[in-house]
Amino acid sequence: MSFKEGIRRLHGDVAIQTINSLTRLEKKHILSSNHLTFLMRCRDQQVIPRGLELRSPIQSAAAKTIIQQASKPLLAEPIRHHRKMKAITITSIHEQQSTLSAYLSPELFPTVRTAQTTANNKLDASTKSVHIEKFQQITSSTIYGKKKPSPTMKTVVNLSKKQLTPQQTDIMPKDSNLPPPHSRSTQICLSPT
Repeated sequence: MSFKEGIRRLHGDVAIQTINSLTRLEKKHILSSNHLTFLMRCRDQQVIPRGLELRSPIQSAAAKTIIQQASKPLLAEPIRHHRKMKAITITSIHEQQSTLSAYLSPELFPTVRTAQTTANNKLDASTKSVHIEKFQQITSSTIYGKKKPSPTMKTVVNLSKKQLTPQQTDIMPKDSNLPPPHSRSTQICLSPT
């Protein structure tokens, strides 16, 4: 006989329904919490998650600016939604826990909660891991909401001892005094001054 079947025999179907309802609510709460953290990190780092990226059929500077401006309020909407879901689920979770503690014996309730907490911790860890990976992918390919240039487009080799800023490194391939690239990759060597 399974653990749930034993609970059903001792405490009836209502106890099982309450356990299942609590499990669903806690899962919803964990997912909303992790989505919210991910979206807020994206907002704070000024990057747009791929699922919220807008596309324009017109490829112009003005169109890109419009898309970037429209993306910011679009990102605010799922943040608002997940904040609301967190607040709703936490209240419902407390209610379901109280109901469950009334249905189950004082010896059985901690056992059920321990099993649920273990499952919740696994879900939380796996969801966090997915969001961290997604965030790293987004931030490695964008900066301030704009796509970073592909690494095959330029290579800057600094032969001097002077440390270059990212802005200096980015502008070097655009210097008109440099010879045009013979391939997609351009090497620029700096001599010490």
